[in-house]
Order: sequence, then C-alpha cells, then structure tokens
Amino acid sequence: MIRWPLSACGERPRVARLLVAPALALAVSCGPAVALEASNHDELVDEAVALGLPGIILLVDRPGDEDDFLAARGEADRSAGAPMTPDARFRIASNSKSFVGLAAAQLELEGLVQLDAPAAQWLPEPVVSRIENADAATLRQLLNHTAGTFDYLENDDFWAEVDRDPARAWTLLDAIAFAYDEPAEFAPGDGWAYSNTNYMLAGLALEGATGQTWGEVVRGRVLEPLALEASFIEGQTPATGAIVHGYSAADGDLRDMFSVNTGYGLPDGGVVSTAEDLSRFLRALATRAEPLRAASTLATSELVDAGDDRYGLGISRWPDIKGYEAWGHGGNLEGYASEMYYFPALETSIVVLVNGSDGELDATFDAVVDRALTLTLEGAG
Repeated sequence: MIRWPLSACGERPRVARLLVAPALALAVSCGPAVALEASNHDELVDEAVALGLPGIILLVDRPGDEDDFLAARGEADRSAGAPMTPDARFRIASNSKSFVGLAAAQLELEGLVQLDAPAAQWLPEPVVSRIENADAATLRQLLNHTAGTFDYLENDDFWAEVDRDPARAWTLLDAIAFAYDEPAEFAPGDGWAYSNTNYMLAGLALEGATGQTWGEVVRGRVLEPLALEASFIEGQTPATGAIVHGYSAADGDLRDMFSVNTGYGLPDGGVVSTAEDLSRFLRALATRAEPLRAASTLATSELVDAGDDRYGLGISRWPDIKGYEAWGHGGNLEGYASEMYYFPALETSIVVLVNGSDGELDATFDAVVDRALTLTLEGAG
C-alpha cells in the first residue's frame, strides 16, 4: 500500500492503492500522461477499451434519471469471453474503508463502541502488544488515519508469501501479523499517514465489540439499511453475483489476478459492489440521508488535515476538483481500479470501475477518470 499522494494542481488526487506490491508514492502531474479525444461519455468508454483497458464501467448519476449515464465496455472475463455489463460486481479495494467507517459510526450510536476511546479494549492479544500504537490509538484515529501505525502491506514478507502461495485464504489475524514489531510513523494524533493496518485493527475492534465478523457488521449496519442489494463482503456474506476478473499488466502481458489472493475479504478492502450501489452509498453518506443520517453525520464530521483534502471516517472531502467540492474515495489492487465522487453543488456522483492495473494501464485509468470528470463538470454550473 502506498500513501495517498495528493495533487497540488487543483485536480483529482491519485487513487489510494490497496493490495499492490509496495512502491514509492508516485508523483502526481498537473495533467494526465495519456491524451484522450473523447467528446462525450459514450466515446470515452469506447476509447478506454481501445487504449488497452480490459473492461470499464462508467456511471454519471445526476438529479433526475433522464440525465444519467451508465455504460460498460470490454470484457469481464477474457478467458470465457464474457462481456462487461453495467451491473458487474467489482472488488472495490480501499473504497471499502468508507463502508467500515460508516458501520463504526453506527456502532457508536448503538453504544457498542466509543470512537474516542482506545481501540485496544476490543482488540485481541498479541495484536495490542506487538503493533506499535495499537495500545493507545482510539478507534477514530484508526479510521481517520491519524494512528501512525506501520502499514502491513509495506512488509516485503507479505508479498513473498503471496508469491509463494497465491491461493492462500488470508485471515485477519494472519495478515495483520505482518505489522508485528514494526515501528510506528508517529504517536497517535501527531500526524496523518494512510495505513491499511488501521482498518485491519478497526475491523478487529468491530468484531470484538459485537461478537460478529466485521463483514456481518457492515452488512447489517450499512448494506441492508441502504438497500445495497448487489453488494457483499467477499467470503463473509452471501455473494450476489460473479466477481469480475481483474488483469495486471505489471509484467507486460495481461495476467488474470482473480485467483491470486492478495487479501480479499479483509476490512481494509473486502467489499464487492457495483457502480450503482457505490453511487447510492456515497450519495447517502455525503448528504447525510436517512436511514443512516446520524451515522453519516458522525462519519463526515471532525475531518482531519490530510494534505490537500480532509479525511473523516473512511471518507475524503476535497475542496476543489475542477472548481467543485467533492466527497469520495478510491481503491486499487492488482487487476482492479476504482474511484467514486459525489459533488454536492451538482447533486452528481461519478463512479469509474476498471478491471486492469499496473504498467501503462494505470496511466490510462488516470486519464479516463480525469476526462470523465472534465466531461461531467465543465459547464455544469
């Protein structure tokens, strides 16, 4: 996991990456590296596939159904020749953090956790004693990335184990052990640094406080109340459909990553969803809508400084993306990339899902998202 680099150009930040080989943060340029010519959204999804992305789903959800755009292009499974469809189920990686944050806020309202209490009271040993700051960080600090914990995905031994046993089914405790005995970046509350370990600890805390798995907590407190019927937690709650195959171009040729388990189903990125469910979820969270108004208010309040944006409980607020304030998150793991945005002034959400990553595909994805934002936002006011 690399940190979430932020743009200084008034443009969208690069996506927060989940479950990719450790790498240095990539610099964000003031313009996409891939030049696109699409003059409308329909041309854009065609161009994305023509440039090498295996498949794409693009949703622009505006007020009023007549102005919406939803399209899918390319393939969901290349070996089977299965086409991408608008309702395809994607591994959404770090976008999952927004679901976990909202679930934690709901548990606070139920009196089962306290966001500003040390999370250690709900954590098992040896997690508390062997992960620096786990004994002192509050649940809120874990969820807003001010806990300072070492990111377990930056441990090369984790990736060596993935290479050794690609099909390994990771448990939460197995994976988080790669953060054991590693130094923290700072004391809790003394800075901001994106760390997947924070959400692994938060997931364990939700389990300790409720006696349920973290996935059951998210399903009962978020998915079901918001009627997100197409979404599920991989390996924990019933699947609602086949998951799209994701492809990595890290070695030049496209490699199917569907069965290479880099931590699928864990709380730092285990939700599977669709473009329409993500739009519905983000709109409800950002507008603090019923039935989760109070929890959404907790999740989107008391934001902390995260560079060019502000971060709440698994959710970012950017003051200026092409002239508009936006809420959202992003996610990227090997074979999958996704971003979701909601623009309050326009009552519009944008969701981009692609099943390709690494190499030139990352630059193509960045350019496609940038162009989708431009086509949607320019002249919208």
